[in-house]
Amino acid sequence: MSEPTPRPRLSIEERAARREQLLHGDRDRFQNLVRSLQAGRELSLSDARRQRFAWHPIARSLAVIAAIVLVEYLAVIVVHNAFRDARVETWQGADNSVQSGQRLAGCPTVNVLHDEVFPTWLRYGGRTYRWTERYRPVLGAVPGETGFTETGYSLGSLRLLVEDRTPDGRARRFVLIHQSPAVAAKVFEEEPDCS
Repeated sequence: MSEPTPRPRLSIEERAARREQLLHGDRDRFQNLVRSLQAGRELSLSDARRQRFAWHPIARSLAVIAAIVLVEYLAVIVVHNAFRDARVETWQGADNSVQSGQRLAGCPTVNVLHDEVFPTWLRYGGRTYRWTERYRPVLGAVPGETGFTETGYSLGSLRLLVEDRTPDGRARRFVLIHQSPAVAAKVFEEEPDCS
């Protein structure tokens, strides 16, 4: 196997002429430099347009995995919400009379609501209360200081609070659900149309 013949080196004069052509040629300096780096070969723009978009070998696999994870995540959310909507929870306390949930049959004003933490309805003292967007400060719910008292009913980290100053014989207009360690509790208003 024969060795390739080495290219002859340019003389000092030839290199100076090339440099002069780059600096003062009929094209601008950048175009001359690009042409020099291309070794005199022009690149056709039509060739660049004909090139198709090529995926990286793992890009398709990553896209499929991301789509699968997204579909599974959405399925878990749908199943969790369906399970939560069908469930009625009984609160722990003196008796089993306090219940809550997300959906209540025959109560359309409650069934349009949704909350990730709190129930949308609560049954306490023979009355039904519905979720609102309002909060009331409770700051630990110390009787006599905040105007609210703990009822002794709880569901996980949720506690049921009532007003201290409700006149005898008058129905409570609202109750509060407090989640520790928050300084405010969620207001639940009485819903007379639901029983």
